[in-house]
Amino acid sequence: MSEPTTAGTPEHPVDSGFTFQSLEDFVSGYIAPVIQRRINRSTAMWCPSWWMHPEAVARFSVLWRAFEYLKLDAAIGLSTWWIHHADPHIRALMHPDLGPFVLCDAREGHSDRNLPPLPVELAPPGFWSNPVFTVQPPEPDDGENTDAENRDADETDAENGGEEGHGSSESAVRG
Repeated sequence: MSEPTTAGTPEHPVDSGFTFQSLEDFVSGYIAPVIQRRINRSTAMWCPSWWMHPEAVARFSVLWRAFEYLKLDAAIGLSTWWIHHADPHIRALMHPDLGPFVLCDAREGHSDRNLPPLPVELAPPGFWSNPVFTVQPPEPDDGENTDAENRDADETDAENGGEEGHGSSESAVRG
């Protein structure tokens, strides 16, 4: 893989099997020519220096990855991409009041004025230790079955006609 340039794109194309070899290729080679809008302050905004907007880079990055993945589904992949990915992201990016390009102008270019980041307050100590906020399942206590073990036992019971203790000495006694 080659070293990235200051724009974050490889100096030499990387053979990845992708249709577009960089985010910049995707935006300039697909998004810009295909998405044609009347750009004005009341309907849609755009910044020719889109890459100077972190939100635009983040949204176009996920659009590019989704495009490269979904294009492999010849039946409905790109329709899914348009409806569930491109349309909402493009609407958010180009929104004339709420999008990241609101201070820019398609003809005059990028504005040096910046929108402030969202204000953030850190949570109090211990707030995130609640199990509700963890990605990892909790460790089972000694002697207790995990949810997966309980599901396996339930499935085994169902496969055996719902008899409790099927295969145990109890069923042999009833037998």
